[in-house]
Amino acid sequence: VSARMRLGTRIVAAQWSGSAWRVEDERGATDEVDILVSGVGQLSNPSIPAIPGQDSFTGSAFHSAMWPADLDLTGQRVAVIGAAATAVQAVPRLAQTAAHVTLLQRTPNDVWPQPDVAYPRWYRPWVRFERPLFQWLGEQFSRALDEGSIAARISRAVTRFHLRRQVKDPVLRAQLTPQYPIGCRRILFSNDFYPALTRANVDLVTDG
Repeated sequence: VSARMRLGTRIVAAQWSGSAWRVEDERGATDEVDILVSGVGQLSNPSIPAIPGQDSFTGSAFHSAMWPADLDLTGQRVAVIGAAATAVQAVPRLAQTAAHVTLLQRTPNDVWPQPDVAYPRWYRPWVRFERPLFQWLGEQFSRALDEGSIAARISRAVTRFHLRRQVKDPVLRAQLTPQYPIGCRRILFSNDFYPALTRANVDLVTDG
């Protein structure tokens, strides 16, 4: 962490003076900065649904955005509500240490393989040339919103191949297969989410 950073600080006000930003934190301390970047994110205030029985539940219960820093789930029975982006990241890690993980899924998501490899030293100077490629790929994701397009068919084929390759059980595979056009929900990227769901200590629940 840089000495120029102050973590755990909530900014409550920011005003432009004409030459600088005057920011104020929740304790009333003020500072002036030349550049202000708002990085609060669109999901910074989590929505916690009312679930019958949650008041009488005696275990730990929290939104993933408020994950306790000292939490140890080793050997615990864990339920994860929701099977989207957060679950794709959390479930594979939880499955490695928890005694059992139950994933409650309302709607399956399209999952692409994640191109997660180490760059060899000789390749590093060439990384900047990847930008046009990724820009082009991003445009293809937009084109895939047209269900009848070639981009949509290719994108769907990639997700189906990835699912078939990693999940051999036809029942589980059917539960993880979206029934809506690709792009209607955020496409996720993971190499270890599907394998985690095939572990003996992980269950997927899809009914109400």
